[in-house]
Formats: sequence, structure tokens, C-alpha cells
Amino acid sequence: MRRALIVISTLAFLLSTACQNNLEVEPSKDIAVDTTTILTKSDIDYDRNGSKEQLTVRMMSGGLKEENEPGPYAGAYWEGDFQLELAAEDGTLIHTLDLNSTFGGEGLIFEKNRTFDIAFDDYNNDGFLDFSIGQYLSSNGFIYNLYSLKPEGIAVVHRDLFTVDSNYSILYEKMDNTSFKNRYYDMDKGKMTETLFTWQSDKFVRTECEGCGMITPAFSEHWSFSSTELEELYDLFAEKKDDELLRGLSPLDVFKFYVKASESGDLDTEYALFIKDPDHEVPSYNSYINDISRAQEGMERSKQMWVELKQIYGLTEELDGDSALIPISKGNGNREEEKGFQLVRNKNGIWKVAWMPMQ
Repeated sequence: MRRALIVISTLAFLLSTACQNNLEVEPSKDIAVDTTTILTKSDIDYDRNGSKEQLTVRMMSGGLKEENEPGPYAGAYWEGDFQLELAAEDGTLIHTLDLNSTFGGEGLIFEKNRTFDIAFDDYNNDGFLDFSIGQYLSSNGFIYNLYSLKPEGIAVVHRDLFTVDSNYSILYEKMDNTSFKNRYYDMDKGKMTETLFTWQSDKFVRTECEGCGMITPAFSEHWSFSSTELEELYDLFAEKKDDELLRGLSPLDVFKFYVKASESGDLDTEYALFIKDPDHEVPSYNSYINDISRAQEGMERSKQMWVELKQIYGLTEELDGDSALIPISKGNGNREEEKGFQLVRNKNGIWKVAWMPMQ
């Protein structure tokens, strides 16, 4: 199957970066602290009865670390598990939300000397205040989730907004009562790009900014697990690394497993998804883990790549015997902008990820 695609293998990039970056660095130092540290607290009339409730970002476990090497986390930073807390004026908890789980479950980081206030607005005109919380993704910006203070408590209303900003909570520019604009760096175009998000029924969907009248599919939905059962199967595979758990899954399902592992920085699960048949050359486990673990900058770029692809690319599946390709396309018919991810059916009839899968 021939395609005029540019080879952009994320793994190749990671490995090549690792080979160029073998310097020993001093590890970050842990500093013992009270692990119920409050990062920020905002007064808000949640139930609109004239009294002020409080919304808090609190660290539940973890601690304060200090990084001596130059980089995005140079200096002191909080790292661990955090939660959002909505409390009544007298301190009684109304609702809590595990913040880490909304970012994929991995540990979160907040720089100690960068205080922030939670920025509120109503982005979908439902009468309930919304707010954003973000995490560092790359030098080009942060990744943000949108939350809402609903009558039933704190809810996530949108995830994975890659935005050119570096504050932990930001206001998005509203275009009308139910739309806001997001500004991000498009790696394909090599420039800043603006997109519009519009509330439709019960979710925000990405809409075209030219004319702002054409509604396009929410591409991020194409990348999500199709069921709770599939999510649970991923968790089980990540724990056991048993290929039999993949039996019966489509190439697209296995691709989504790989993306989830890559976004989470779970190198063990990534490696377990590669095909290991004798006629397929794959580095040893130790070589793979050691090389990529040293390529921290490359790992960050890999995470950024998946976030950007989710926002503007859709997915399909093409089969050719024991080979499969996941075309990653904007849906505009431009083959030069299309990417692909390769999988192979192993000798046991189970779909696995090909080595250096990105085309």
C-alpha cells in the first residue's frame, strides 16, 4: 500500500533525541511538606443565595520538589495528587472532584512561585459558571480542561484544549453566548491558529472559524474509547500486559490503547503493544525503556503531538490482509496533510503495533 506520506515517527524522534542527550543530570530534590497544601481558593456564590461558597484546589498527596537543572520545572514545584473542593461558607464540603483523573490519572505539577486565581465565565449560557485548569505541555502552551459548577457538583465539560498560554487558569475569549475561541500552535502549519468551539446539546464541538457557520465533527470523539468496557480492558492490559486481552480488538482499538499509553507516559504498556514475532525487529525492552526515558523533551513533544492531532484530525481504519493502517486526516482530501499509523496482525491473530508505526 503506497502513500505519499512524510515519515514522522514519534518513536524514531524519541530514540534519536535520546542518543544525543546522554548527559547525567542531578535528580530533583524532595522537600517534606504538609500534603494538604491549598494552591488557590476562590469565593463564588455557587447557589446564588447571596452567601459565598469557596472553590479550592488542594494537594491531597505528594510534596514539594526542587529541580536544579534548567527546564520547564526549574525551581520549586508541587507534584502529586490534587482535588477540586466546593465548600459552603461554614466550610462544609458540597462536592469534590479528583483533578488528576480528569488529566488521565498521572501526577500533576504546579510551580510553587506561580500563584493563580481561578478564572470564571459561563461559556455555554446555561447559567452555571465554568472555569479552566491547565498543565504545562510544551514550550508552545498548556493543556486545559473546562469544568462547570453544576447543581449536582463540579463537572468536566471539555477536555484537552491545547492553548497558547502558561497560566494555570485562564479566560477564553467568548465569541457569543455559546461559543469561545481557542488559540494554539499548529505544528503542521508552523504558525498560530484560532479555532472556535460551540456548545451543541450537551457538549462543545469544534467549529470552523472561516465564516463560523459550518459545524464540523468533534474530532476528539473519534479518539475516545467507544465504551466503558474498552476503558476497563485498557486498564487490565496495562496491569497484566497479556496479549490475549487484545484478542478480538480492532486495529483502531489497539491504536487507541497505544495513544493512551503514550499520553500517560506509560512506556511499559507502549512496549507491550509492539509486535514481537520473530520476523519483526524490535529493540529489547531494556534498550527501549532506557533510551526513551532519557529523552524527556521528546516525550513531551510526543504528548503535544497527540493533543494537537485530536483537535483537528479524524480517524479511519484500512485493512490489507495482516496489515492495517489508521489514516489520521483532517478530512479535507489533502494527502500531504494526512498521517498514518501502522499495525500488524501477529501469528496468533492479534493486532499489534508495528515498530516505528507513524508515517
